[in-house]
Amino acid sequence: MPSHSAIRFFGLVALVVATTSCATMKKVMPGGEPGVKVVAGQELNVKSDGTSLGSLHVRAYLLKDATGFRALSYEDLWGGRKLDKDEAVLDMQEDVLTPSSEKKLSLKPKQKGEEGKFIAVLAGYAQPEGDTGWRQVVDIDGKHNTVEIVLGPRGMRPATVK
Repeated sequence: MPSHSAIRFFGLVALVVATTSCATMKKVMPGGEPGVKVVAGQELNVKSDGTSLGSLHVRAYLLKDATGFRALSYEDLWGGRKLDKDEAVLDMQEDVLTPSSEKKLSLKPKQKGEEGKFIAVLAGYAQPEGDTGWRQVVDIDGKHNTVEIVLGPRGMRPATVK
């Protein structure tokens, strides 16, 4: 029969293992971490006179609510970065793409326990076509959290969710 001190020792070890493993466990979304794959076409950020600027600045947001993103104008989103102070923004990543390149942007909520419902993408075209060419909002459902967007000469093609 084990001694009283041996039982106490093994009980303490079990307690340490249980609390350590619980503290390091992360909430894993079934579809993985939210992210955006942006793929640039051969022609990128082309002005109406046909000249290409050669690169394109892109921002990706993980949002709880997309109302603010949808309501702000092109100038508001790029100039004042007003959305960056919105409580609906859980994360924002940005990068610059060149023609025929691709980047993956991973989005992680800043605070534990928060889940994004939308991925929004903003592209800094010099002369975008219409209101839908420079921004997109995609609903994510937890099972499909990766968005792929192809960037064309003057606008984004509709996103695919994977």
